[in-house]
Amino acid sequence: MMKIRGFIEGFYNRKPKKTDYSFKNSNITHYIYAPKEDSYIRQKWRIKDKSLEARSIPKNITQVYTLSPGADFNRKSKKDFNLLLSKFNFAIDKGFSEVGLLFDDIDINNIGIESDDKDLGKFHGELISDVTTKLGFSKGWFCPSIYCQSFSKKGIQNDKYLEGVSETINNDLFFLWTGPKVISDFISQDHLKELGQVIKNPVVIWDNFYANDYCPTRLFLGDITGRDFFRGNPYGHVINGTGLINTDEFLIGKVFDKKKKINLPSELLPLFDSPFKNINKSEINKMIRNSKDIKKAVFETTDDNLFLEWKPYLVQALNDIELIKNFKSKQTIETYLHRRYSPLVSQTFNKY
Repeated sequence: MMKIRGFIEGFYNRKPKKTDYSFKNSNITHYIYAPKEDSYIRQKWRIKDKSLEARSIPKNITQVYTLSPGADFNRKSKKDFNLLLSKFNFAIDKGFSEVGLLFDDIDINNIGIESDDKDLGKFHGELISDVTTKLGFSKGWFCPSIYCQSFSKKGIQNDKYLEGVSETINNDLFFLWTGPKVISDFISQDHLKELGQVIKNPVVIWDNFYANDYCPTRLFLGDITGRDFFRGNPYGHVINGTGLINTDEFLIGKVFDKKKKINLPSELLPLFDSPFKNINKSEINKMIRNSKDIKKAVFETTDDNLFLEWKPYLVQALNDIELIKNFKSKQTIETYLHRRYSPLVSQTFNKY
């Protein structure tokens, strides 16, 4: 199997423009177009987006167009199936070269309810197989509704939905999986071997390590950790981004090219390391002790586009440091919180 290294726009953020990403000097193999905010992918999947164009990126990077036909897709409707084919053919005419069906987060308030539904799994596996066969593709992409272990009520090997998928899906198609959790702290080879006992497809990790759409006041820039499947394995790996263009290209270079370093005051690095970083007391004290130098660096760096993208998060970090420094009287805290934080946060703090 080709070693997949890629970037997936699978986050909740603004719809990207054709020229947003350049991926210059990157060694990624695939770019997957799947932004949650593109209504033509989800809610309006039957309608063609006349403004759609393939990305302006190097030709050696395979561009994948995806659709997420949800609960309103009629399984028995030949018309719906033909609309799906027509939509994919339209995307191919616009410059995309591969396609995928993504059934993640279809019902945002009931994620994981599909675990007991074997018939739904069989339908999803059959649909992606039929679509790619009709389009004449030997390769295609599929994200199941149960896309991590934590959604399986009885575990991977007893999951009815995944069992149904395995019975109908073409085993040559790429199978997207986020690991034990939606945002996984550790993805082991043993975990993927367990998945492989049910799913025989080539697995590509949809990695949410850096995604921040679930915590939009935070930004993660540290080294990716807890992925022992990296070592001499057949699994593919695609990074889900942030929607910050320069930041996403920086992260791709950091993960796949191993060349990027974070240009931030060293005291702030623990705050921007990873979703799983626990900050110790000495690190906090160092931030407080050097807060004036940190503030100077944050506000006087104005000619670096990457740094400017990070500035809102850096200012938030400064606010947090100042909050700790001023945690002396209720009146001081109330005044500080009122201007800088949501009223919900203010009211919560003021209870104590």
